[in-house]
Amino acid sequence: MFYFQPNENSNGFKELFYASEKASDEIEKFDFENDCAFFINYDFKNLIEKKLVSKNQKFYESPYFIGVYPSFALEHNAAKDYFNNLGNQDKFQNLSFKSLTKAEYIQNFKLIQQHIQLGNIYEMNYCISFHAKGKINPFLTYHALNAISQAPFSAFVKLDKQYIISSSPERFLKKTGAKLSTEPIKGTAARSSDIIEDLNNKLNLQKSLKERTENIMIVDVARNDLSHVAQRNSVIVDECCEVYTFEQVHQMISKISCELKIGTSFLDIISATFPMASMTGAPKIRAMEVIDEVEDFARSAYSGTIGYSNQGILDSSVLIRSIFYNSDTEDVWFAVGSAITAASNADDEWEELMLKSRAMQKVLAAN
Repeated sequence: MFYFQPNENSNGFKELFYASEKASDEIEKFDFENDCAFFINYDFKNLIEKKLVSKNQKFYESPYFIGVYPSFALEHNAAKDYFNNLGNQDKFQNLSFKSLTKAEYIQNFKLIQQHIQLGNIYEMNYCISFHAKGKINPFLTYHALNAISQAPFSAFVKLDKQYIISSSPERFLKKTGAKLSTEPIKGTAARSSDIIEDLNNKLNLQKSLKERTENIMIVDVARNDLSHVAQRNSVIVDECCEVYTFEQVHQMISKISCELKIGTSFLDIISATFPMASMTGAPKIRAMEVIDEVEDFARSAYSGTIGYSNQGILDSSVLIRSIFYNSDTEDVWFAVGSAITAASNADDEWEELMLKSRAMQKVLAAN
């Protein structure tokens, strides 16, 4: 079951609720031209690039891919009642999250920079996880996270006993007709309650050579990804390094698009573009190898994608700023990441991770 809810003035998901007993785990047969919803696990990369593996601890088991064709839809209030009657209704108690210490993070940061100095990679999105055991009310948690974040790509997904509670600022892919676009985020600055300080944070992000360099590296990866399914000379950068403001942070976003080759399938698109450039690095495949080497958890659903196709328009988000919950095992976890380059500073990157984790921490502490 997939529930997508837009925020006011959002350019993201429209309000949809898809539920069905008719689902497919075979992406080759997925009919994305008709109304549908889908989820792709980050580890789908192992099917795209056969030499990639995911050897780390998993907090969350999910299929590599699932597609759902709706058999019924509900309006918002009915969907809310429907979901509130599902699963555990208890608020969790004594929820204590475990994560890396700052010292452990710095040790891994140095290892990544060694790879950069050797020329193995130029940029890598390094993520850390926060894990706890406990009970939550999934749908109330979703509404609390959405209220705090007010992100454009708000979604709630139930896969049997597992839940994805997402309030993501980042679009992965949007397809309208033959046009395919992607909108990677790289570059983050904190919001401030002081208007002048908040404006300065935004302007400093816009002017930051380091942040712009990180973003442009990822733009190059995204351009290359799209070129595999694009008509000749059709890949363009529509926006480069524009700063957008969200409830919790300012973010630097670029937008890249192309015209698809005739006959391009959903599998063709995913094989060319997934996982998204912003959550991997440059060069992409080598960066994913280092990710599996350095990170201490399997990303699973995190930094995967969820999306839908409705009336011929496909839209999907990057699964960041999201909480993952298994009501059977009572595992609750989330992850945050940042881009590491030669110009990165470990203390600054650590602070960025703590900033990005703030909304999830606040919501989970309030349950």
